[in-house]
Amino acid sequence: MKIRIKSVKSKIIVFFIGLAAFQICVMAGFAKLQLEPSIVSMYSEHLERFADVALTETTQETEKIERYMVNIIGDAQIQDFLRRADEEQSAELPPVLSTELRNRILSYTDYDNIITAIYLVDNYGRIYSNLGKSPMQTFMNRNQELKDRKEESAVWYGGENGNTITVYRNVNNNTTDLTQKRSERCVFL
Repeated sequence: MKIRIKSVKSKIIVFFIGLAAFQICVMAGFAKLQLEPSIVSMYSEHLERFADVALTETTQETEKIERYMVNIIGDAQIQDFLRRADEEQSAELPPVLSTELRNRILSYTDYDNIITAIYLVDNYGRIYSNLGKSPMQTFMNRNQELKDRKEESAVWYGGENGNTITVYRNVNNNTTDLTQKRSERCVFL
């Protein structure tokens, strides 16, 4: 069925409706062509700033955790505890991590609430911590290559479930022989 517009009034109404639709289309096209690049640019700048801030914060946290580890490594009482653990390898009862020593270790971390556990592992695989040994034992079983590791630098591991980060580092003798491995230490975040 063909619609015929007979009256002048109807023709004028249809003309202005068409003109309004044309203006809306032109404005939408102009806005898309002019605003899309600036919106994309603004969004990419925002993402870049976010990435820079995230990188800076991650770097600062990494350095802070590694500084905690270095401070713990250098403590004379902790070195002495690990030396005794090495000497008492055949003893049925290994040395016990005293409350004083645990508190001393925690004091080096400024009682940072991001740290969920700190473990010391002597050269004979004995685990010392104020928490259960199960998470550390599981970690060591999954990462057997760490037992032969000689480097002193920290190694960072992401957890399988995505909510735990583990930092592993060898503890060397810092009193007489810097190449002598004293123990290992892990921090769970």
